[in-house]
Amino acid sequence: MLKRFLSYYKPQMGLFVADTVCALVLAAIDLAFPIILRNLTGGLFTQGQAAIMQALGIEQKQFPINMIRSKISSAKNAMIGPEDMLKSADSPNDKKAAQVYLELERRLRAANAMDFDDLLVRRVGAAELNVIFDGVREEVDVLSRRC
Repeated sequence: MLKRFLSYYKPQMGLFVADTVCALVLAAIDLAFPIILRNLTGGLFTQGQAAIMQALGIEQKQFPINMIRSKISSAKNAMIGPEDMLKSADSPNDKKAAQVYLELERRLRAANAMDFDDLLVRRVGAAELNVIFDGVREEVDVLSRRC
């Protein structure tokens, strides 16, 4: 049966082999992608706040990482920036969370990256940019009609 199958594809054997190799490569990429993505983003996103806390000398026993993450996420969802959070902090927990938030934002900007909460907040920023670009497009259209 295999001979009959191969004899059918013999005239296009090169195409058959290339197609099979491409399918295998794509299957391997699909299987490996989550692992590759986790390794590439692991340091900044999954351990980022813990590393920042360690760099700032903040004890995780005194200020638990989940509490810090929760406060930062709440601030981002309320569209409160790190500077505003630091100004309005009234407890030691809020102050430490704001310090971590400030450093996290600095590192994310340096890496030209976003975390999940930023996707919600920055979407509003993108909508505002569209309004600005629409105005610029209209001005360009007006100028191009004059020429």
